Amino acid sequence: MAAFTCDITLVPAELKAAGPAGKTVIAVDVLRASTTIVRSLARGAHKVTPFTEPDEVFAAATAYTGGTALMCGERHMVRIPGFDLGNSPAAYYAERVRGRTLLLTTSNGTRIFAIAAEAAAVFTGSFVNMDAAAQAAANGDTDILIACAGTDGRMSLEDTLCAAMLMRRITAAGRHIPACTDSAAAAGTLYDSLAHDLYGAVARSAHGRRLIQAGFEHDVQDACSVNDEVCVPVMKGDSIYLL
Repeated sequence: MAAFTCDITLVPAELKAAGPAGKTVIAVDVLRASTTIVRSLARGAHKVTPFTEPDEVFAAATAYTGGTALMCGERHMVRIPGFDLGNSPAAYYAERVRGRTLLLTTSNGTRIFAIAAEAAAVFTGSFVNMDAAAQAAANGDTDILIACAGTDGRMSLEDTLCAAMLMRRITAAGRHIPACTDSAAAAGTLYDSLAHDLYGAVARSAHGRRLIQAGFEHDVQDACSVNDEVCVPVMKGDSIYLL
């Protein structure tokens, strides 16, 4: 088995510091961007183009006509005024997104893709495509960074648990990890203590509680559906497609 490093960055600032250039990055924002990206592409969306700010989405949308693109995203958990969709995976059903380009901006998750622009490969990972994302990363020949989006610049429980599960599955897929950083070790310890009740842990997380209070409990439940999908979204240029 080839030896390589696999690290977990708990917040975007750590990803910047770790230096993603030349590495494989798995972008994780369980609640809800990475879950929405996986679900929408699995349901037939042509591609997802991530943006940092809403104004960038409005500007990009002018290049599309005839409903070929949808403006998608949220701020403070709710759909941005003037946008077609928010960030609830259930809203991205097949009849709505099939064949369309999704121009997406979210409070946390889409920022990861800009930071990881110089990576050798950027996959989107979540609980819903756990094994597929882990296998895709394990098949590569570069160091791996599992990059948590966090919430408002701070560590988030749900992303940390997902990152730890990904690291375990990457190892199980046949990659030997010779050393473990403190962030990865801490994530693994947390995962071991909470994995028996994954939904309960995510629902009790700070962001999970906020979403439930805002009426998005279904999104939290949906995000915890491990291995519902077998697809792996990957960045190609400025957009995300199925691998």
